[in-house]
Amino acid sequence: MSTISNLENGQELLYRLERSINPSLSPIMKAIIDLSNQDKLPLYLVGGPLRDLLLGRPIVDIDLVTEGNSHELANAVANKITCRMIPYPRFKTVTLYKDTARLDLATSRVEHYKASGSLPTVFLSNISQDLMRRDFTINSMALGISKINQATLIDPTDGLADLHQKLIRAQHSNSFTDDATRILRAIRYEQRLSFTIESQTLNWMLEAQSNDIFSTITPDRLRKEIGIIFREEQPLKVFKRVAKLQTLEAIFKPLSKSNWMESESLDKQLDPLVWVGILAYALNLDEAHEFILRLNMPNKWSKVVLDTIKLKSAISVLAKTSLSVLQLCELFDKIHRSSLKAVSLINPDSQVKSHIGQYLEHYRNVKPLLNGKDLIKLGIPEGPLVGKLLNKIKLARLNGKITTKTEEKKIATSWLSKMLT
Repeated sequence: MSTISNLENGQELLYRLERSINPSLSPIMKAIIDLSNQDKLPLYLVGGPLRDLLLGRPIVDIDLVTEGNSHELANAVANKITCRMIPYPRFKTVTLYKDTARLDLATSRVEHYKASGSLPTVFLSNISQDLMRRDFTINSMALGISKINQATLIDPTDGLADLHQKLIRAQHSNSFTDDATRILRAIRYEQRLSFTIESQTLNWMLEAQSNDIFSTITPDRLRKEIGIIFREEQPLKVFKRVAKLQTLEAIFKPLSKSNWMESESLDKQLDPLVWVGILAYALNLDEAHEFILRLNMPNKWSKVVLDTIKLKSAISVLAKTSLSVLQLCELFDKIHRSSLKAVSLINPDSQVKSHIGQYLEHYRNVKPLLNGKDLIKLGIPEGPLVGKLLNKIKLARLNGKITTKTEEKKIATSWLSKMLT
């Protein structure tokens, strides 16, 4: 892997960018650069992609800034290249999608926050002013990629020096009161890059936290930031730091009861919904409902939270040595798979882990070949009897008594004849 020192030459950075970019984005990038050159407009690679380029890390998406009109430029690109375009006029940005890759194109701008946590009002600016309003110095550099400014590295806040020193440094004392989600971002960058949050920046973070700054953030924005942590390469590292800084309880106080941080089984990437269950595990039912509201959770998240609490309430039953297949299915069939995984990972009882593992591996996916409509056609009256019979057929399958659809029909008709006699 290349080091920062031998990547600082601008031409070397451009060469590395050309080799690192997602092939799907190459024609879009070329079109944007060509159009910028045609109009003699400055164009810059900025933010996280430039930071990762300097660090020799993989580049996933691309962030560009033009000192021209980003929407006009994006429209011109979309007329030349087949891609999907989503404009955000309020923020003077456009996102271009090609296959699974994305490119963000923005007009250079400054932002004014009317109140803590509010979305900013945007004004046109030059590139230096644009960089000065960003979250952290390491994200506040720009590399010229059009002819008028090619290979020029613009670094008004000494971000390159902070990259050398492995520091996460905020731009100013109001950074976290302007936008409290930057607290979570600072922790994510610190853990992802193995950096350290600069001491004054840490003080600003903790002061903002102590003033209940997260109450200024909408539930949807907060949920989005937490969801990004779920998708980190090492989410557990991030959550440990979040817990140590008491950021979890600053977001939602009952999360301070979380005691799963030392679990070695969590030191890996998990499905985001499993992490939802893990976060919810320490809560009681009332707190779970509050948590759902705090993050304005979508239905899937809400079900995982409530199913995790429901499953936790059955731990005393699960800890029993012997449970039949029917008992396991009655306990688990309506529980979300992610809740089952979460409880299995967190609960220390080996018997609980064994029962959940056995169910997920052998019984979860066993289903009757017949469905409710089939049973009604056979003469079973609509209503709860249909569900009961489907469970009876499933149990017969689990016990190996039947394997075919014909055998399922025999059970159904036999049960119907007994019911009618």
